[in-house]
Amino acid sequence: QAVFNFFSSSAPRWALLALGEENTLKVHKTVLKKVCATRWEARHQAIFALKERFNDVLITLTKITLTTTNGDERNVSKSIRSKLDSVEFVLLLCLWERVLRSMQGVSKVLQ
Repeated sequence: QAVFNFFSSSAPRWALLALGEENTLKVHKTVLKKVCATRWEARHQAIFALKERFNDVLITLTKITLTTTNGDERNVSKSIRSKLDSVEFVLLLCLWERVLRSMQGVSKVLQ
């Protein structure tokens, strides 16, 4: 949720993530999603989007850390980057996405 909040609270940060390395009009199809506390499918979409865009998020956070003149923005991006950089986070991200993917199928059948 912190990653989504950080990028969605600023249009320039969101644009930097959306455009990625290229300065073209090509926008990545998978966008970060807000985590919903009650809908399992929305949780899966949020985790899947972060997993798909993980490298882009890390690159963008590094760019923001190195180029911003705003101290608060630099500290927040550095903090989020250090949390995402941990092996535990990556492992849990992959595991949680698989669990939620399985639950998504069960949830649709039950509906």
